[in-house]
Amino acid sequence: ISKLITLELSGNRLVSIEGIGNLVSLIDLYLDDNLLTELPEEICLLIKLRKLSVKRNRLVVAAGCPQFIPSLFLTDSLVENIDLEGNTSLTKSILLDLDGMDHFLERRKALKDKNMNGGALQDYSLFGLPN
Repeated sequence: ISKLITLELSGNRLVSIEGIGNLVSLIDLYLDDNLLTELPEEICLLIKLRKLSVKRNRLVVAAGCPQFIPSLFLTDSLVENIDLEGNTSLTKSILLDLDGMDHFLERRKALKDKNMNGGALQDYSLFGLPN
């Protein structure tokens, strides 16, 4: 497991990814088409993670729990691409209000300045969400 770099868990009706923090070698994590409402704090342990895809889940800003993505993950991780397309309750304005989002966007801009492009690095597409 320590050498696992890509994990595809899409379409499994997962409601939790408890234990994911043990997979510290992950670079790409695909959690599309599940039933996740939030990402756990232990996702911050994935120190090599660069791509996180959580398309078509149930991520939501809930009363008393507005941070469905841990702020530490946004500020201190090396993640370059987060795809949240199809989480219908999320908008760009909600994402921009998350703690740590400004740090993530600065990192994203620095990558773009180094001629990286595509996906969430495009100006017109922030996480694949509507305005």
